[in-house]
Amino acid sequence: MKEAITALIVDDEAGSRQVLKNLLEEYCPEVQVLGLASSAAEGIKQIKELSPELVFLDIAMPEGDGFEMLDNIAEIDFGLIFTTAYDEYAVQAFEYSAVYYLLKPINILKLQKAVSVFQERRGDRAGEQLEVLKENLSSPINKLALPTSDGLQFVDVRKIVRCMADGSYTRFFLVDGEKILVAKTLKHFAALLPEQEFFRVHHAHLINLGHIRKYYKGKGGYVLMSDGSEVEVSVRKKELFLKRIG
Repeated sequence: MKEAITALIVDDEAGSRQVLKNLLEEYCPEVQVLGLASSAAEGIKQIKELSPELVFLDIAMPEGDGFEMLDNIAEIDFGLIFTTAYDEYAVQAFEYSAVYYLLKPINILKLQKAVSVFQERRGDRAGEQLEVLKENLSSPINKLALPTSDGLQFVDVRKIVRCMADGSYTRFFLVDGEKILVAKTLKHFAALLPEQEFFRVHHAHLINLGHIRKYYKGKGGYVLMSDGSEVEVSVRKKELFLKRIG
């Protein structure tokens, strides 16, 4: 049996609060909702009084948004799952920062997944993830949170030279020679990293276009990267790749 999780829901819309509470009761019985808060100020008050392990936090609230609420809490010693109606760009910022989020209207399977992920990584606290999220929301996305065996490593996207598939894992190669192995597929990162800066030249290789030093002709050809590595370009991707760099 899953260990119980105490939670608080903060949302200015009464209907949204009740819908989420009902969904949790029916589909995530391990979550015990301690309270419902209708504003940032009430959220702060209930967090102090109830000490929830997990807070479901609406971002867009008229009397102080979710980020302003968090700025007024001295120590964020609880987990966070944001509930948001933000656009695609903002959602990408959430993904980059490895911050849990749910798009409204809330999907049951995604709610269960978010709770399950929190359960698995229960000791995690928001900390640096929130700083990176706010940074990525206010400017072009420039930091990526990579889940490693011992936590999260935050990497400047511009310092990623290339990514290589390693089974169901992805190996990152950075400008300083550091290599990071991440338990997510290359397909995941190919969809996540900005397509104007990254290109999947081969089923096993995703490269940063800004780090190409030279392209060598051939059946598919290959590229020389800034770290000295040579990466094959597949015949299937050659034409589109040459258009991108031409």
